[in-house]
Amino acid sequence: MPNSGNSIYFIVGYFGSGKSEFCVNFAIQKKFQYLCDLDVINPYFRSRQANKILNENNIKIISSIDKDTKYLDMPLLSQEIFDLYTSNQKVIYDLGGSAPGAKLIKQFNAYTSQPTTTLLVVNVYRKETSDVDGIINEIKKIEQISGTTINGLINNANLLSETNEEHLLYGQNILRQVSQKINIPISYTSYNESIKINVPLDGEIIKLKLYLKQHNI
Repeated sequence: MPNSGNSIYFIVGYFGSGKSEFCVNFAIQKKFQYLCDLDVINPYFRSRQANKILNENNIKIISSIDKDTKYLDMPLLSQEIFDLYTSNQKVIYDLGGSAPGAKLIKQFNAYTSQPTTTLLVVNVYRKETSDVDGIINEIKKIEQISGTTINGLINNANLLSETNEEHLLYGQNILRQVSQKINIPISYTSYNESIKINVPLDGEIIKLKLYLKQHNI
């Protein structure tokens, strides 16, 4: 894991990036203790949908948005979320909707936490993050609105069931250009475990099982 001493991870990504699927797999493979589903933007694919498989892997999932506050400009987080942020636990915060979702990070500024890492999941086959300028613009918006710094990129280039090796290499090429321009590394490459890969890819490899398509809320 980049910054392997860090125990707190914020994962952000644009709609359709595959962020929540990555979060679930990452939590299981890296043996996190908690996954906090703070995705108040996208109602379709949510980390909390994988509650059963997460529990089977001794990972507690927490959804902190009160039903009466989730539509506020900056929804309020429960105290439990901040208690975890300041603990010695290994915690992933799944933040949805890219810059709007990342706004929630501001609520953590008053607390002192363990070292943190913020990662951006990128699917270059989404219009808003399809080229170098679009991705850099997205990073700048997230950093400005959240007050945090993106520490690493995740190449999750995919076209769902049609995804192949060439799609990942295409995404990698674009992210390499982003990395060269703004000095943010490609920390991980993630792809469906069914895809056969015969070339080296940048960053640590996270092979994905499609948990969110198998579990209901």
